Amino acid sequence: MAVVGGGYWKNDNWIEHNPLVWPGIGRVGETYNVGGVEGFGVGYTSMGGTYKSKINSVYGYISDGNGNEVTTSNRSDGDGSKGFGFQIQDKIRVKKTWLGITPTTEYFSYIGKHFAGLARYSSDFSSSTGVATTYYVHTWNSTSIDSVKFGVSSKTAGVDVSYKNAGSSFPAFSNDVRF
Repeated sequence: MAVVGGGYWKNDNWIEHNPLVWPGIGRVGETYNVGGVEGFGVGYTSMGGTYKSKINSVYGYISDGNGNEVTTSNRSDGDGSKGFGFQIQDKIRVKKTWLGITPTTEYFSYIGKHFAGLARYSSDFSSSTGVATTYYVHTWNSTSIDSVKFGVSSKTAGVDVSYKNAGSSFPAFSNDVRF
C-alpha cells in the first residue's frame, strides 16, 4: 500500500524570497539555495486499528515544473506509524541573467514550486485507520528547519516543526483524508 502527498505553489510569491541581491550575479542554469531545506510529507492523526506495518520504500521530490528537480529516496522525518517526511533544499534557478530590475519568473524558476512524497508500506498497513494530512514547510533567508516531530497532539496533522533563526517560514496543510 502506498501513501502519497504533494502540492504546488498556486502563485509566484516565491520570487520574493529570491536569495540573489546583486545585479548580474549568476549564469543561466546556475542554482542558489533559498533559505534552509523545505519540509514536506504526510502526518497521521486519529490512528485506530492495529499498526503492524513497516515502510518498504520512500521517494520525495521538488521541481520547478519545467524538468528541473531534486529527488531523494531517504526519509528524513517520522517513524512511519505517525507519518513520514522529507527535507530537500529548494533552489532558485537562473533562466536569464538578472540585471537588477525586479526579479520575475522571466529571470528565475523555483525548484520547489511542486513537491511530492510517497511511502510504500507493507500490506499490514491496511489494518490501520486514521486521518492523513499533507504538510509543507517553506523557509527563506536564514531560517532553517531544526526538527520535525510527528504524533504531537493539538498540532495540525500531528506535526510539530521547530526552526533555527525562526521568522522567515510558513507551513501549509492539505485537507484531511480518512483512511
